[in-house]
Amino acid sequence: MAVPGMNAPDIAGSGQALAAAKTYNSKGNQENTSNLFETCRLKKVERIEGTRCIYRRQSKGNDVVISNDDPNVPCQREFQCKRQQ
Repeated sequence: MAVPGMNAPDIAGSGQALAAAKTYNSKGNQENTSNLFETCRLKKVERIEGTRCIYRRQSKGNDVVISNDDPNVPCQREFQCKRQQ
């Protein structure tokens, strides 16, 4: 394969790679991301000096509370929250 502007000895002796490098990971080192998150569903909305959205975890752990200073902010019904350790 001829590269414009380069002679064949230049390619062979330069030590430059002409292909993109690719890194491989062993399968044993990969984390299982499906076990890191769970579904949190809206349990209660409090609108006292702002908005507090209280969510119940799928695994029945501690509730998740998301606060905002604006009392007009709606709460989403559910989201993927981090699983408790």
